Amino acid sequence: MTPESPPLPFTTAELAAIRALWPLDPGRAFTNHGSYGAVPQPVLDAVAALAARIAHNPNAFRRGRDRPAAT
Repeated sequence: MTPESPPLPFTTAELAAIRALWPLDPGRAFTNHGSYGAVPQPVLDAVAALAARIAHNPNAFRRGRDRPAAT
């Protein structure tokens, strides 16, 4: 950065916290988070929880008795 450069939108610590949300190899720089990019860990956790809920009683889930409320 030069004195004329605008300030960064995030601090180094904030960027590290954001990066930690993705279970990516820390030795690589990933730039694709679009159509087939990485998914943040909280999303992976939610998908796993929903899959476990479906597996617990697939019939009830498929019939709509055990589906998450639409938001």
